[in-house]
Amino acid sequence: MINTMHTVNQKFRILPVTRYGVLISLVLCLSCSDRPNPVTYYFDPVNGNDRNTGTHVSKPFRSLARIGDLKLKPGDSILLKGGTVFTETITMHCKGSLDHPIVIGRYGNPERPLIAADGKKEAAVHLVNSEHFVIRDLELSNN
Repeated sequence: MINTMHTVNQKFRILPVTRYGVLISLVLCLSCSDRPNPVTYYFDPVNGNDRNTGTHVSKPFRSLARIGDLKLKPGDSILLKGGTVFTETITMHCKGSLDHPIVIGRYGNPERPLIAADGKKEAAVHLVNSEHFVIRDLELSNN
């Protein structure tokens, strides 16, 4: 009987440590998981500045060429200011994931932004060795 009580007491002493161990393991797993921390990059060809961080609507980039400098990860977004005209092309080579695609879209004004490539390159938007993208709310021209 004494040995049984001793075993039970040991289990109760170990149980709180096990709870903390499970909690610490859970925190470590969540911090090391594949879950992306998406970043949104804003572009405005009129009021932007390529020295800005581009990560806030009030501090957008100006040039689409800055896209090439970004280390895009699954879940990130590139948003072009609505109602504006970009006279550059977009060339990208990065990969989203099935659950977290990279999005190229619009922000602000409900009018679509125009990428007017004017025949400078083969395509207004060129994705090279890329996958899992969503392109929406843009007007593209390569006349």
